[in-house]
Amino acid sequence: MASLASEMRRAFISPLFLVGVAVSFAGLLFSGVPDLSAGEASSMDALAVFRFAYCFNNSFWFVVVGAALPFSGSFCEDYRSGELRFLLVRESRWRYLLSKLAACAVSGGAVVVLACSLFFGLCASLRPEVVSLETGEWRDLAGYEPFVELLVEGNTALYWVLFCCSQFCYGAFWAAFGFTVSLFALYRYAAYAAPFIGAIAFVQIIHLGLWPARLNLASLAYAQSFGGSLQTLLIVAGVYGALCFVMLLVCGGRLKAVVDRA
Repeated sequence: MASLASEMRRAFISPLFLVGVAVSFAGLLFSGVPDLSAGEASSMDALAVFRFAYCFNNSFWFVVVGAALPFSGSFCEDYRSGELRFLLVRESRWRYLLSKLAACAVSGGAVVVLACSLFFGLCASLRPEVVSLETGEWRDLAGYEPFVELLVEGNTALYWVLFCCSQFCYGAFWAAFGFTVSLFALYRYAAYAAPFIGAIAFVQIIHLGLWPARLNLASLAYAQSFGGSLQTLLIVAGVYGALCFVMLLVCGGRLKAVVDRA
């Protein structure tokens, strides 16, 4: 537990945590500027502006990189500095990896939630309405996009809580993906580039029919409803969680090879 607490502290007090939030927020802001600058000429409510910026304007390229920045490159820092061997003397390989991957995932998820919340707050301050059901847009989306049925029922706060939980899983997955790649590349900047390249690769894999479109890892957390709100959240968390577990096993095998070779 001491190791986990130490790694969490490293992840959250790192300047790269704030840089990750800034990069993700900048991507959202860049994508949302046209709708935000429309002013009164636009009938879009704040959540609709957020939705278009986050879901349709390719801001996820920035978001996935931002999620990886705080701690995905931490293994490479330990490896290059020579601290890795000393750390593995004090604790087992699996405990080391669990602490690293957990801190990486939690900080990555937190980056995405913070960036989304900051941008949504900006949208709410600049648009006359937070959510408007009068246009009928949200009613039409119920059952197609996650958690929208809660908006139709008037549960905006619960919608945002579940949406943020889903985005936390999204950020955690991409941060863990960057961490996993870094164990093979042994290069810190590969950890930051991997989510960007991986998101593009997953889209191409889907186009080739090699992965189910409904489980598009680049947009699973915000683009697809799987029935009820709880069911959708469980599926999103389950898919990303299962893949994180697979990455943990892969990292375990790779770490053993790295240590044996060193």
